[in-house]
Amino acid sequence: MGMWLNRPVSREGGAGSPAAGLRQLDGRIDAFRSRPGASARASAPTSIPWASLGDDGYLKYLTELKRIGCPVRTLKDIIEGDVEDLYRPQLAAASGPYWSHSVRARRDVVLKKAELIAFLFAHVEGRDLARFQPTDSVEGILETHAILARHLVRDSRDGAQARDLTEDLEKETLEALSKHLDADGILEYRRKHSTIGRQLREQLRRFTPTDAEFRAIFAAVDQPKSAGLDPRVPGPDSRPIPLSEALGPVRHEEYRLTRETGYSGIVSLVEEFSLPPETIAAYFKLQREVSRDPSRVYSMSGGFDTRYIADTQARLKTILGPAYSAYVQRYSWLMPHGLFGRR
Repeated sequence: MGMWLNRPVSREGGAGSPAAGLRQLDGRIDAFRSRPGASARASAPTSIPWASLGDDGYLKYLTELKRIGCPVRTLKDIIEGDVEDLYRPQLAAASGPYWSHSVRARRDVVLKKAELIAFLFAHVEGRDLARFQPTDSVEGILETHAILARHLVRDSRDGAQARDLTEDLEKETLEALSKHLDADGILEYRRKHSTIGRQLREQLRRFTPTDAEFRAIFAAVDQPKSAGLDPRVPGPDSRPIPLSEALGPVRHEEYRLTRETGYSGIVSLVEEFSLPPETIAAYFKLQREVSRDPSRVYSMSGGFDTRYIADTQARLKTILGPAYSAYVQRYSWLMPHGLFGRR
């Protein structure tokens, strides 16, 4: 990869350089976007004759690199680097001062940037440019979404802006997909690719749900907040049923534990020391008992129950076995403060 990224080709903007060629290509694409009758972002992709751009110098430059053996993955790295350099001034100009609301302007620049990257990727992958439309097929929508999502985070000025832009992108992607997918297809996309779907998979990583369990949990978590505290999922007769019923008592209790504070910490301990899975439930049962009356293990004025602390420590030793000492050193923060002495 190094030989291609450090190839002896001028990267400056002079005539005939790759940078100049890419700038000319972007200018040609922008001319199609801004011509009379092609002003709306939604209509712009269909107004660009992508196949007519095949004679562009930058595309020939990529074709030559591919011909002499440059891997496609490396070509994509080159493309992203070149487009990044091309759009850096526009992104800086769209940022504005910290008090301005420039999210939409910045997002529009990133959208154009992602569209160009998607087109160049299609070229180096050998796809038919005459049929290339970034947002006119499920494949094109998903590819453009993936590129946009990556660059929105990279080009955002802070986490809040990235979150707002990502939410906007998700809504627009769903709107575009709705022209190609039915309700079930949209729901399946949201389970796999939406922000809530990704967060849920990470949260349930150690719960290892079956496909049916994940679908039930997703349906429950995806409800509006006004749906109430008892999460429900569609039942076999189309009537909603409690999530506890959909999962069953044992699995619902295991799922409920994943939402407990400190869950990931105790699971890390269980995995680190190869403890049996039932350690998790036993640990949380003890933790809840101690948390109901924390003054028994710690009080600013003293008077804590030394016998109760000793009994609790003995129970914890039984639960954790040989891992107890390591737990005290690394994970004792999971239990109420004071159980292992003042720190």
